Amino acid sequence: MWRQKSRQVWCHMGDRNMCFFHLVANFWRAKNHILKVVHNGSVVEGLPVIKDATISFFSNCKPQEK
Repeated sequence: MWRQKSRQVWCHMGDRNMCFFHLVANFWRAKNHILKVVHNGSVVEGLPVIKDATISFFSNCKPQEK
């Protein structure tokens, strides 16, 4: 009976730590986005353009000789 009662309280009140960890996870998810990239001396913005600039950079990249 006590376990059932504690379960009801937890479902009703929630876990206070859950809110904190949820806020931290959402903060890092929002912060981990690339908004701008400098490509050939110009600033590139927008996901499709950044994607094209990245593909262009790495396809033109030559391996370093040892």
